[in-house]
Amino acid sequence: MLSRRMWYLAIVVLPLTAEAQRGGGGASAGSIVERGDKRANYAAMGAGGGTITISTKDVESLSPVKYFLDKKKALALTDDQLKKLKDMDAALKTQNDTLFHQIDSLRKEMKMNPNAANPQVEQMRVRGARSAMVDVIKAIRANYDKVEPDALAVLAEAQQKTGSELLDKHQEEAEKMLQEKLGGGKHGG
Repeated sequence: MLSRRMWYLAIVVLPLTAEAQRGGGGASAGSIVERGDKRANYAAMGAGGGTITISTKDVESLSPVKYFLDKKKALALTDDQLKKLKDMDAALKTQNDTLFHQIDSLRKEMKMNPNAANPQVEQMRVRGARSAMVDVIKAIRANYDKVEPDALAVLAEAQQKTGSELLDKHQEEAEKMLQEKLGGGKHGG
């Protein structure tokens, strides 16, 4: 007769081990965001089996500077503020230009070749491209995070509260978009 430990191993641990070896158990939507952090956990997003549908335009929309420019009426920006933000936006585009080209290349690289000679090698190639895509988006997002305080500093004191509230809302929307477009959206459970 098997002891309780053996039954526990047979019933609980072995199926979990098999699931881990198959690569199942994808990240749930709740595990994407770390507690207290509004930023995405890109590694968890890129690890799932979902399709990455993000474009350079999607990533550009994450920019706090671009967002302020889009919300110029809500912020009641002056001409001088608009000019400063446009200059910041141009500098960010220049800084991220190479990274945006990488996104375009990686989108092509992530397409699975159904006629590949070795499907396992093809899967590994696509996973590598997915992982690289997540790293590129992290780098762009880091550049955006660095410039966010400077963008807020362009605003007058009376505009600061509205600007901060808009950025908080923008972060939430960006998080949802990233989860969806990086293949880390809702999983069947």
